Amino acid sequence: MTALRSERHMRRKWRPSLRTILTALNLTVLLLPFAGLIVFRLYDAHLVRETETELLGQAAMIGAVYRAKVRASGEDIATLGAPVAHDPAPKVDEYYHPITPVTDLGRDDVAPPRPDPRPADRPADALARRIGEEMARTLVEAQRETLIGMRVLDHQGIVVATTMQPHRADSRALSADAGRSGTSESDLGLSFGHVGEIAQAMSGRYAAVLRARVSQKPQPAFGSISRGARVRVFSAYPIVDSGRLLGIVYLSRTPDNIMHKLYFARDRLAMAALSTIALAVLLSVLTGRLISGPIAALRSRARQLAAGDRKAPMTLAHAGTRELADLSDSFSDMATALQSRATYVRDFAAHVSHELRTPLTSIKGAVELLGEHGASMREDERARFLHNISEDAERLSRLVDRLHELARAEHAVAVFETIDLGSALAAIRDAHASLSLRIDLEAAAGCHVRLSREALDIVAANLIANAVQNGASHIIITLAADADTAEITVVDDGRGIAPGDVHRIFEPFFTTRQASGGTGLGLRIVRSIIESAHGTISPLRRDRGAAFAIRLPRAAAAAA
Repeated sequence: MTALRSERHMRRKWRPSLRTILTALNLTVLLLPFAGLIVFRLYDAHLVRETETELLGQAAMIGAVYRAKVRASGEDIATLGAPVAHDPAPKVDEYYHPITPVTDLGRDDVAPPRPDPRPADRPADALARRIGEEMARTLVEAQRETLIGMRVLDHQGIVVATTMQPHRADSRALSADAGRSGTSESDLGLSFGHVGEIAQAMSGRYAAVLRARVSQKPQPAFGSISRGARVRVFSAYPIVDSGRLLGIVYLSRTPDNIMHKLYFARDRLAMAALSTIALAVLLSVLTGRLISGPIAALRSRARQLAAGDRKAPMTLAHAGTRELADLSDSFSDMATALQSRATYVRDFAAHVSHELRTPLTSIKGAVELLGEHGASMREDERARFLHNISEDAERLSRLVDRLHELARAEHAVAVFETIDLGSALAAIRDAHASLSLRIDLEAAAGCHVRLSREALDIVAANLIANAVQNGASHIIITLAADADTAEITVVDDGRGIAPGDVHRIFEPFFTTRQASGGTGLGLRIVRSIIESAHGTISPLRRDRGAAFAIRLPRAAAAAA
């Protein structure tokens, strides 16, 4: 039994619980859409950051060209532009000072559309205007391939070069400012000094912002790079040389749309969809193996047992979850108990019928003989037949009483009465001791058990009666106890138990005194009472006489 419990414990230990599996399945199904949304959001943010990185690269190139033209002009840089309070980027060393993207779609709020440029309060810087005229055509040519809206501003925020050329309102004017309503008028000579990112760049710091995209143009084709984009990235790159702000590169571009990216990555998207389907199938298979399969197997075994198939396997080879493993073990225990009970009832019925048939046959024969020959019988013969009928009837009465006691013992309910075992055994000793039977008691004090006094009297009466019927004249009862268990030892000096009968003494109707009226139910009744109190009884080996050890769990003295 201990090995079986250990095996069952190991089987349960490495199995997930049914609640865990169902929770994992539900969470997986619940989180899949959210995971998709998170992936889309992260990818969308990546596209925005990728766009800003591209704008930074373009701005750095335009800024380098602008600085080169300023130096080539021969003007003293110390007299140009305006001093800056900040460096555009921290220096890694004396050579490198990279500028990193600053926008984050997941963290930053999308600003309103970019404000319209305003008329400048003063003319643009002359050198900046001349350089802007030289660069304007190059910017327009580059814009056709990069789709980036480009402007070069002087240190006051006034436009000196732009890809927004007049009279280019047709559909080819990809440089139209997507931050506004699609106007095609040039903003050359106008000021952006009031715009937030330009104001920050005028202090010498790089600035970038996400603005809401507004467009009155028709929705482009699915393959368009800007299809459905909600934002536009604006980048303001300060052109700084020797601590002087010479100008600002102001670029803008709509990020590549995620649906456009997914369209071109449709092969990988299909692979992801197949992976999701495979995951769903795997979850279904897992559910079937861990839950549906074991339940179906248990149902099949129940039907086999109901049909009378005793060879049906009791436990499941693959129980799946801890709950189903416990259910399988409980089912196995129940099936074993039912089969054992069925065997016991069948054998018990056979024994009872045999025990009843013998005296009934004797009574029936005696009655028939008295009926047929009673008148011609001698008085002593008639008295002998009547005596036999009386003894057989008495035997039947004793058998029925014993069967009733056995039924009560085997179906005893839990007893909540607590008794002092030492005092109860002393009372039993006084009640059963006589001139022909001496009973000695050695009992530890203060030992309490959960057992009714009536049940203990029945146990003692049967053991003492068995001892007397086997010729005992002296019985020793010993009570010992430890922290958890009380042990009663009953030893007599009678004929004892034959070695070949030791394993049968608790079987119903087994008796060596059938001729003297023994029913073979006494020890069975004793064991049933002891087991109902969660105790055990077992015979002890002795050279002479019989000995039994009864072990009962102790109860707290306060419960007495």
